[in-house]
Amino acid sequence: MAAIEPARTGKTYTVAQAARLADTSPQNIRNWMLGRTSPKHSMRPVFGPKENEPGRRLAVSFLELAELIVVAKYRNGKGRTIPLWRLRAAHEFARKKLEIEYPFASGIFKLQGGHIIHEYEEANPGPGVIAIDVGGHYMLPIEMDQALDLFDFDTSKSELAERWYPAGKTVPVVVDPECGAGWPVVAGRNVRASVLVQRWQAGWDYDELAEDFGMAREVVEAAIRAAVTLAA
Repeated sequence: MAAIEPARTGKTYTVAQAARLADTSPQNIRNWMLGRTSPKHSMRPVFGPKENEPGRRLAVSFLELAELIVVAKYRNGKGRTIPLWRLRAAHEFARKKLEIEYPFASGIFKLQGGHIIHEYEEANPGPGVIAIDVGGHYMLPIEMDQALDLFDFDTSKSELAERWYPAGKTVPVVVDPECGAGWPVVAGRNVRASVLVQRWQAGWDYDELAEDFGMAREVVEAAIRAAVTLAA
């Protein structure tokens, strides 16, 4: 597997921060990354330190966050009945099949994931069906596909996520590990969206912010709207 830039693999986010960005619970993130043992299933860690490693604080990289966003989006929708351990097993299958360390954060998975997940399900029957059969052509669930649509991918062989547009690509708010310490910024400007929100909440209006930061008013308004929604 090819080397990946440190900005995307560095442990940038706490569990609580990643949970807020991915719209899931901190416990779900811990279960996904550290694994879990229950009476019926034992789920190995996907990433991160083992639970028995003392003195290690669990933190999340940008690429790990990207995968968590895809998983959480699916489980918040029609995939809520799919056990987390089964998604984790499908992830491991895709990782080996594609030889990509972060398959759920890959543009290749967006294109080939439906058939790969179907292959996994045929070999491992279990509760719930993930891949969607459309006339013999297998596709990813719409929630996964829509989540992957919000990423830009690099031009490497693995086509890994390099930035994320949490409110959609038409809204000028982006999460880019190279900018703003990995927190939402105004696209093309290294200005954190949270800074705009703080000043807006302090009484600045959109026109004042636009003038002060040298941005169009509609950009400021859209960035604040997206950032407030993201933090809700």
